[in-house]
Amino acid sequence: MRRSSWEEKMNTSNHTNIPDTFYLNKLAELAREACEKKGILSEKQKLTIDDIKDVVGLFGGTIEEKSSESKDDEVSEKNINDFQMIKDSEDTFKILYCSFDIIEILHEFAHVFIDFKEMSVNDKRYCNGRGMSDISAYIFARAFLMPKKLFESTVIKNTSDGICNIDEVAKTFGVSSNQVVARGKELNLWS
Repeated sequence: MRRSSWEEKMNTSNHTNIPDTFYLNKLAELAREACEKKGILSEKQKLTIDDIKDVVGLFGGTIEEKSSESKDDEVSEKNINDFQMIKDSEDTFKILYCSFDIIEILHEFAHVFIDFKEMSVNDKRYCNGRGMSDISAYIFARAFLMPKKLFESTVIKNTSDGICNIDEVAKTFGVSSNQVVARGKELNLWS
């Protein structure tokens, strides 16, 4: 699959530092459609590590759990080195992870679309939670994991008397309630 550079594709609203959510949603939708056409994903809500390995493989990458000797100091909070995307060559990449956190893994996958072209071979990307690239990667990850139509129908199914049960939506997609709230805001379902 062909990847485009950040500068070619990413637009910002009024030249501010706000990522173009419409573009990122469309990019995630197209990536998911490519997976569905290859029979990798369907209208599946909760993705497994095997699903993600198939997705990453379709786009020229591999995904591996870090071995215990390569893991950084064991700490209770996430370390920025727990999830990495490494450019192996001009066409291939590898995602390393310490624990299965689907949003974090898809966040690293998003860097393939956002800034792969600008990376040097053996260059690494990891989340420090700052910068346009990381903010955009989270938007892409949520859009890929929780496509608009599927997300909206899940929200409707879990809404009673005008109140959405965020925890049930989170369980459906296998993410935290914070990720569900962020996705809903991105889709203007709530403020």
